[in-house]
Amino acid sequence: HVLTEIARHYPSMRGLVFDQPSVAANATQAIKEQGLEKRIQSVGGSFLEAFPPELAECDVFHMKFILHDWSDQHCVQILKNIAAVAKPGARVISLDTI
Repeated sequence: HVLTEIARHYPSMRGLVFDQPSVAANATQAIKEQGLEKRIQSVGGSFLEAFPPELAECDVFHMKFILHDWSDQHCVQILKNIAAVAKPGARVISLDTI
């Protein structure tokens, strides 16, 4: 997972994985296996619905291969959901195909 690799490189960084509940559960296990559970947590949900309050602490919202799978309307909804929970100064990074 991208976040665990970044966390290993930056030992003071904390992170949060937000994905579908089944994916988040698998991420929790992988995070524990890598000994990063004190710095990375995993939260299940849908990015098409209101984001959980835990994401309000995020400085960066990193999406990898998300937006290309959705219609323009859904992409706008995803970005609005980020904007609704993001603190001032938070950033969005999207790695995607076009």
